[in-house]
Amino acid sequence: MKKKRPKNRLYIALVLVLITISCVVSFEKRTEQIFLGGWNEREINFINSIPHVDKKGGYFDLVMDLKWGGTNGNLFFDSNSNAFDWIRNSENIRLTHNVLKNLEYTNFLSHEEFYKPMNFKENFGGMHQHNWEDLSISNVIDSLILTLENPEPDKGYYHNFWERRAKEGTKKMLGSVLKEIQLIYGGDKLQADDLTEESEIQIESLLLLDRELQNFSLKPTNQFLKKYFDYLITIGLEHSAYNLTVEKYPDIISKNEIVATLKLDTIPESEYWRTRNNGTWIFTYSDNGP
Repeated sequence: MKKKRPKNRLYIALVLVLITISCVVSFEKRTEQIFLGGWNEREINFINSIPHVDKKGGYFDLVMDLKWGGTNGNLFFDSNSNAFDWIRNSENIRLTHNVLKNLEYTNFLSHEEFYKPMNFKENFGGMHQHNWEDLSISNVIDSLILTLENPEPDKGYYHNFWERRAKEGTKKMLGSVLKEIQLIYGGDKLQADDLTEESEIQIESLLLLDRELQNFSLKPTNQFLKKYFDYLITIGLEHSAYNLTVEKYPDIISKNEIVATLKLDTIPESEYWRTRNNGTWIFTYSDNGP
C-alpha cells in the first residue's frame, strides 16, 4: 500500500514556487524602474570658482573650508579637476573683484569676520598649519602684501603662495586686488567700474539672489523662490532650478508646476544615474525619482 504524501509538503512546495516567481517579478520591476529627468544645464565657466551660498556667515565658512579642503574640487564633493580654474586668471580675478566692489564686500564678509581670529585649532579639527589659528583674514592679507613687496626666498607659506601665483600669471593682479580689499575694510570707498560683460552681470545677479535667500530666517517665500527659479531657467540652469525648488525648498511651489515648466519627463534608470548630479550652481545628491 502506497503512503500518501502529506498535504503540508505540497503546501510548502507551492509557497516556495510563489516566492520564487514574486522575486523574479520584483527583480524585473526594479530593472525596469523609471525616473524623473531630462535635465538641461548649461555649462557656465565661472561656476567652478564662485559657489552658491545659502546661509548667513557662509562666505566666512567658505574661506575656512577652502583653507583646509583645498581647491581641487573636494569641497563640493566633486572630482572635477577643473574646479577653480576660471578664477586662476588675471582678468577673471579683476572681474570678480569689480562685482564684489559694486555689491560691497562687507555684504559678504563682515568687518567682524574680516578682523576676528579664525580659530582653526578650535573649530577645524585641530588643523593649524602656518599658525593661522591666531590670525584674522586681515592679518593673512597683510602678510601676503608684505611678502609681495619685500620678497625673501625663505620658502615659507607666503613666499610659496606668490611663487604659485607667478606661475599662474596672476601675481600682479591679485596683489593689486588684495591691497584694495585692505583699503575697503579700512574704510575707503572705492568705485567699481560699470558691469558690462555677461559673466559680470550673471555673477552679480546670482550673488544678489543668494544674499536675499540668506535673509529668510526659516524658508523663502513662494514669490522669491519663483523669482530665483525663473532666473536660473533664463540663464540655462534648469537642473539647478529644479534642485532649488524641489530638493532644497520642497512644497513651496507645486512639484507638478515645476515639472511642467521644465518639461521634464521620465527617463530610464541608466540615464538617471548618469545625469542625477548635473546641477552646477545648486548641487544636491538627492534622488529625483522614481
